[in-house]
Amino acid sequence: MTIYVQSRGKSQDHDYRWLEIGKESQSPSIPPLLKDLKVEELIESQKPSLILARSGKYLLLLVTAMDSREERTDFIGRRVRNSVAWVAIETPEIEQLFRAIAVLALQGELAAKIDQAINIGGNYGFEVDLKQLQTLVDRSAAGVKPASSLKYGKNDVHLRAQLASELSQYSLPSDLGTDQILVVVTTLKSQEALERLRVWRGLSSRIESETWIEVVDSIISGAESGLQKKTLFLGILAAIAVIAMGWIVWSSALSPTPQNSQSDRKASSHPSSVTSTTLQKSSTVSIK
Repeated sequence: MTIYVQSRGKSQDHDYRWLEIGKESQSPSIPPLLKDLKVEELIESQKPSLILARSGKYLLLLVTAMDSREERTDFIGRRVRNSVAWVAIETPEIEQLFRAIAVLALQGELAAKIDQAINIGGNYGFEVDLKQLQTLVDRSAAGVKPASSLKYGKNDVHLRAQLASELSQYSLPSDLGTDQILVVVTTLKSQEALERLRVWRGLSSRIESETWIEVVDSIISGAESGLQKKTLFLGILAAIAVIAMGWIVWSSALSPTPQNSQSDRKASSHPSSVTSTTLQKSSTVSIK
């Protein structure tokens, strides 16, 4: 797993930047998946947002614009905000871990944990304690299969709590594709935009509904419909085969045997000879 942190220092020279947090060093590096998934089109990174996405064999969890402690301000006194991206090859354990971290973010418990792991100083104005980042979660997430339908609603406290509850109980869907935005919490996108992207769970400040709007995914429902049609077609073919076999057996049972048919043909081919012989015998009897 690779962890990236975006923050800044106090000085004007120590502006916001992404650092890849390794065991031995911390160096400037923007997470490649941010560009691949075009996250800048999904969220305003200066405002609290969350993205959970799948890209090929990797999972990405991005949480942006988390509050820092009071003493962490920039050179004109503005509060510093922290963003973190986790990237790892998807396994059941990683999937559960990312969902558990996302739950902390949705419940408002992640920001303080992240800020405690960031210290003032260093070459870039801030340094990160990797061990603290690796021990954020002390809870596990269940792995029950989720519903395939897509759901959207308003980005408010109520629906964020419901989404947190769902992520703590259900695993991420695996039938939406290998490159898929699974969860988005944003201030930016409309419901129609989230639907076009086939986002599994989406909350946005541009959606007015304070209850979930459930949308049946057309690709999944189409695939299920196609499977049902294929099953019905195969059933019809099987029925036709059974009927045809029964007809063949029935026809064979009613057909005469070859020997009887040959005798009947011989008898019917010489009717005059039979009649002539009978008449001759009758004539002989009369003369006597």
